[in-house]
Amino acid sequence: MSEKNQNPRLPQHEMPEKRRILRLPEVKAMTGLSKSTIYSRVAAGLFPRQVSLGGKAVGWISVEVARMLDAYEGKLSIEQQRALVREIESARNSIASAGKNDEPTSKAKEL
Repeated sequence: MSEKNQNPRLPQHEMPEKRRILRLPEVKAMTGLSKSTIYSRVAAGLFPRQVSLGGKAVGWISVEVARMLDAYEGKLSIEQQRALVREIESARNSIASAGKNDEPTSKAKEL
């Protein structure tokens, strides 16, 4: 097995090489879950929430989906899965908050 393909369940071309947005058909293909199961797990806190891409378009962050696949393979309990989802979403919120601090001040925006 190559170094890049650490997850034997997914062929190398399906492994998320870097952080990118996955649309629903890709998430379904990666996880083997149906649309209704994905959204049920999101509602139950057992799968990371989708991110808005504008309008009605949504997607999932590839590395977050990959972490959940690892959790399923590791046979984590329901509570452990919920904790992982909270950790994933907390990290996402931290990144978003850090990005807000990088915004130019209102004075700089006026220039």
